[in-house]
Amino acid sequence: MLKIDKIDNCNIRIRSGTTIDITVAAIFFSVSSNEKIITIAPQKTGAHRSFSDFLENIEINGISGSDFTVEDAVKELNSFIGNYTACCCGDDDGGSGFSKPVLSNFNITPDKIREVGEPVTVGTVFSWSVTYSGNVKPNSFVIRNETVGADVVTGHGTTSYTVSVPLFGRTTAGDFQFSVSGTDIEDNPITKITKNMSYGIMVHLGAVSSETIDATQLQALPKTIKTGFSGDYLMPGGGYQYICVPVAFGNPTNFIDAATGFNVPVIQQSGTITVVNDFGVSVEYNVWRTFFELINSFTLRLS
Repeated sequence: MLKIDKIDNCNIRIRSGTTIDITVAAIFFSVSSNEKIITIAPQKTGAHRSFSDFLENIEINGISGSDFTVEDAVKELNSFIGNYTACCCGDDDGGSGFSKPVLSNFNITPDKIREVGEPVTVGTVFSWSVTYSGNVKPNSFVIRNETVGADVVTGHGTTSYTVSVPLFGRTTAGDFQFSVSGTDIEDNPITKITKNMSYGIMVHLGAVSSETIDATQLQALPKTIKTGFSGDYLMPGGGYQYICVPVAFGNPTNFIDAATGFNVPVIQQSGTITVVNDFGVSVEYNVWRTFFELINSFTLRLS
């Protein structure tokens, strides 16, 4: 006698009288008290179709000799499921039979600090992972810029999206927060996850022989992108050591030689200097220089 003991797979959903996504079900059959594990695989895996169509389009692997026929297995499967909305053992939904998709590992490549005004360039990749992908409604992923309240892409069908048209960038230091969300096959929202894209401003630093500098000289200095002024900066030596900090970052109060822990005497240049960066954003700077010209390089620690 053929009897199903259990269905032990969490990547399927079987519901009578509606359309569903089905991948593969591992079926534990008992035949005359001898348990056999048989794989029932729809020929059209991943297709959205009715339960009756599923029963008519399956292949059963594992049948041997005269144990039973495919028709026997289909009949028993139909009887076992009956009018239950789903059958899936060991799922994560309290025994209801439906495994909810979960999003994770949201990444943006390249993952870097972008300069204010810099667009999200063509070729930038948004990628993520999802569990129980067979339970995700087709073409339901949405990437959204939560900071500005605008969708990047809707109706997306895969777990990766490559930017094909540049997206505008922030014009102030801070973060863009992006989210990815989706819908499951029951038309319920899949909990969104987020990823921040940071924007910073260039800090300019270097050696100049003059006691003051102008905008042209400031822009000619080496630069490093920062989201705040705190940190260590390698000063090259060979003149007055200048460090130019965006007004938006506020003013450092400590100028320390990182190697010795001693204060570095500095003078703040009168007024501010405004320059336009490579992406057309105006940035205003406060400028400091060492009190003396210095021969040797050293690491300046700002806080």
